Amino acid sequence: MAQKPPATRPDNLSNDIKKLWDHLELCWNIDPQKRPSAADAVNFLEENGRRIAQSLSDDLNMSHLREEPVPSLTGRVTDISIRPVSEGYSYVWTGTLDGSQKVGSNF
Repeated sequence: MAQKPPATRPDNLSNDIKKLWDHLELCWNIDPQKRPSAADAVNFLEENGRRIAQSLSDDLNMSHLREEPVPSLTGRVTDISIRPVSEGYSYVWTGTLDGSQKVGSNF
């Protein structure tokens, strides 16, 4: 089996995103025995998910590239939950935007 070279870590990551990158590198280990379990991944997301989501939101707000700034979702999404699907190979997060609109995504 041909191996792809590992992704290159960008230099300007926030501390929360560095922590996520470190965890992803563990998940990408060629030796399955050295990868975190699904339970470990869920625990990592439960402990760090909100801060990582906020950091990603901040990092992805590239309003300097647009004529109109992207509105911040900081503090607007509440009741966030994360649950595994597909036997732990995928996860879904859901929440409530502005107190009424259901939002979510999978990762």
